[in-house]
Amino acid sequence: MCSTFSYVNFEDIEQREFAISDPKGFLNAKGKKLIFDEAQYVTDIFSFIQLYVDSNTDRQYILAGSQNFLLMEQINQSLAGRVALFNLLPFSMSELQKTPFEKQTYQEAILYGGYPRIYDKELNPGEWLRNYNATYVERDVRQIINIGDLNAFQKFMALCAGRIGQLINFSSIANELSIKLQVVLVHNIFPRCRNFAINAALQTKYLSELSVFDNPVDFFLIL
Repeated sequence: MCSTFSYVNFEDIEQREFAISDPKGFLNAKGKKLIFDEAQYVTDIFSFIQLYVDSNTDRQYILAGSQNFLLMEQINQSLAGRVALFNLLPFSMSELQKTPFEKQTYQEAILYGGYPRIYDKELNPGEWLRNYNATYVERDVRQIINIGDLNAFQKFMALCAGRIGQLINFSSIANELSIKLQVVLVHNIFPRCRNFAINAALQTKYLSELSVFDNPVDFFLIL
């Protein structure tokens, strides 16, 4: 299906400026079927996409972005009821089996993980993860929340990584960082949290278990 779509990456400054300065002209110039990568950079165009989709059913757009929080906020405001949402996770072990990317040992599988770009570009996983972590903290997270102390946030992520798979005690993390518990709860956006209800002595207590989608991210933060 995607072979019939044109592709635009808004990391490209020229493409981004064209879309921001003249949204209608941009959409008309690019055709009726488009893939927008890093769409969170041009969220003003979403209102125009809404108008085009409502008036012309032949138009189809795929919006992708690495900053999911910012992207989803704008989609919910401008395109509610007009979109189908898909969360694209890293490759699973089963997806890599019987492909040229399958690793022969579990040690290699853990080291490489499942991020597609590592396999597609034959990248060194350690170097890529280092850059991924730096980009996440220095750019993506700082656009979502106000982080005053990057070193403290890096330590926070490392503490979370060391608790993957455990029921988490946020008060303990706050004590180790010498910060308020409320700050920890606000910053708890890197690991994906799952809430578990535990009924004990007729009282329900809510605890959280930390998990990550890809093990190498966890290992890199601990090292």
